[in-house]
Amino acid sequence: LNDGLKMYQPVRRAGAPNDIASCALWLASDESTFVTGQSLVVDGGATAGLQWAQQPEIFRVYAPMY
Repeated sequence: LNDGLKMYQPVRRAGAPNDIASCALWLASDESTFVTGQSLVVDGGATAGLQWAQQPEIFRVYAPMY
């Protein structure tokens, strides 16, 4: 599963529970006191997407969906 997930996002590894925990700890710390009203997305860059050339072949092949 990890090998499959890492090819679909810019950070080339699957996320781990520790990644979410680290974000939550930072938000709870004094280091984040000036951060307000933000959404922190902890997804390894998946929502930012990959460049077209980096997409797996299955996504680069045009296939009409009708």
